[in-house]
Amino acid sequence: MDEKLLDQLRQLLERVAKKINRGQYHNEPNYTAAFFGSLSGERIKAAGQYIEFKFSISDDRGPSSAEKHTGIDIGMVFEWETENKEKDESIPFKKAVLVQAKNHVQKRANDKDLQEQCRKMRQITTHYIVLDCPYDCSIPNIYFSSETEPYWDFKQPPISLYNYLVNYVFRCAQGDTDKNVIKGALDAQRTMWIKTNAPKLTLTPDEPNNKPKNPNSNNKTNKLRFP
Repeated sequence: MDEKLLDQLRQLLERVAKKINRGQYHNEPNYTAAFFGSLSGERIKAAGQYIEFKFSISDDRGPSSAEKHTGIDIGMVFEWETENKEKDESIPFKKAVLVQAKNHVQKRANDKDLQEQCRKMRQITTHYIVLDCPYDCSIPNIYFSSETEPYWDFKQPPISLYNYLVNYVFRCAQGDTDKNVIKGALDAQRTMWIKTNAPKLTLTPDEPNNKPKNPNSNNKTNKLRFP
């Protein structure tokens, strides 16, 4: 992806994060609605490449909500607009990441509620994250999934949402292409669409494209290549 585009992405996330006053948006649903809602409608571009954002909120709340059954707080759906030069047409490519957002995540290693929500998401996909809602107007940090209890990796230092998008999602090391996972993300209480026409890296056939290794694992990781 173009470096100027990535720099604009970082600046956009920083600018939006600075707007969120936690005194006004104290609980997690209000914070995520304010943060991702402020991103909605934004479009950045450089060198012919673009990234655009669209956010939607459903009225699905309470004991019968999707989150209660699936653990999904926010569904992030990514779409690449790629060209088929032979047919002179655009071919969309989609994948999804599931998100659970919490305040003070670093203190929640023994939080049974968060553990249960992550366990439910893990039954759907390994491509889920825990988003830490910050109080200092910074870009939110994220924690990766884990194969073992509490099903999120509290032992590894978190990384910023910006670094996660740039170094994992856009590099195709994270994101599930399974149609049911994408549908689950779309059925979440909050859905963040991120669309781009930037070059899409793909995984080699070493492992299935929708089941990469945990990024924090010491195991062999997929090699990346341009299509």
